[in-house]
Amino acid sequence: MTIYVPGKVTLKKEFTWNESVWNPSMISTALWLDAADASTITESGGAVSQWDDKSGNGRHVTQGTPENRPTYNVTGLNGKATVDWPTSINSAGLQNTSTYSPGRLIGVADYDGSNPFDEYNGLVTFNYSVDSDILVTAEADTVWYGYYPVFLNGSSAASSTALPTILSPFIFASNASISSSRTNTYIGTDREFVNRGWVGKIAEIIILPTAPSTYERNRIEGYLAHKWGLTANLPNDHPYKLVGPTP
Repeated sequence: MTIYVPGKVTLKKEFTWNESVWNPSMISTALWLDAADASTITESGGAVSQWDDKSGNGRHVTQGTPENRPTYNVTGLNGKATVDWPTSINSAGLQNTSTYSPGRLIGVADYDGSNPFDEYNGLVTFNYSVDSDILVTAEADTVWYGYYPVFLNGSSAASSTALPTILSPFIFASNASISSSRTNTYIGTDREFVNRGWVGKIAEIIILPTAPSTYERNRIEGYLAHKWGLTANLPNDHPYKLVGPTP
């Protein structure tokens, strides 16, 4: 907006979107992990022993074995903190044992393509495997594995073609298996399997109690894109490509 003042210089006021005007606290979430919120991270010497759940459900994820703990990176992604897995040593990842029914998994992560995995490599997984987990696998074909529909950077993605597009920070979304109650949520590993850990960064994970509408999914993608500096990842026709969601 330009303000004209007679006999004075012209003043110009710039308006910018504030990323805090809409966030997942305004909706119902089953689990919400946000590495940018330092108050949710318990670490010693950079080793993360607990990542607190911001959903209000108390589903904090923990790792009791010091040598299996991921690393807290205060400037991991565009100046915001991430939880990092530099190698796939974390056979147990970060874990929570609550029982609940997840509906949609949405978040931001970064895959380190210079260290490819040998088998199934878990980003968000559960102990009950009915096509619900978010995995990257190089066991037979290098694919993205999740319960459809799967969305990558705001666009629908086929599992056989998704991986080549995640060699940089990405926004993901996938349904969980319909009406499946889950126990043991794993972050950064494929369930309890050894050497199936994530390699790269995890910035934020939002698990919803039900599958959202397209409108709701778009709002969360827009929130994540603007918060983490990933708006360039969104397709040009995404409703929040240029401006973030508001209440």
